[in-house]
Amino acid sequence: MKRLVPFLGVIFFCHLSLIAQDLAKKETTHAHKTASLLNTLNNVEPSFPGGYDSMYTFIQHHFVYPSKAIENNIQGKVLVTFVVGANGEVSNVHLSQSMENCPECNQAAIDVVQKFPRWSPAKVKGKLVDATFNLPITLELEEEYEGGD
Repeated sequence: MKRLVPFLGVIFFCHLSLIAQDLAKKETTHAHKTASLLNTLNNVEPSFPGGYDSMYTFIQHHFVYPSKAIENNIQGKVLVTFVVGANGEVSNVHLSQSMENCPECNQAAIDVVQKFPRWSPAKVKGKLVDATFNLPITLELEEEYEGGD
């Protein structure tokens, strides 16, 4: 019986060691998940005041459709690229994709983005940073313009 007790003690100790290793793995995995979650929470994309719906409402209200485009029923899509600075200011506005048949439409898209109010800036690891933003703008005429009525 005296020999059995030390053997059981070794088995019990090994079992505790395995449990501790398993707990350490779980703690490490949990720490990595927590760090990843905190990193995700600390990384924030730039955002227009009020969100995307407000941004598209702003564009609808401030975009000036060129009269030449209205007269010639020109419609299409542009891709405007700009920088939202760490201070929220919009700068470096340019076209990544333009409408070749309507330079006036291209300029109108640039003009409306240059009128944007200050944004909430991007954050990386909790620090405010400059961020590049790509914004597709679709230029469509309402039916009243298409029919000439």
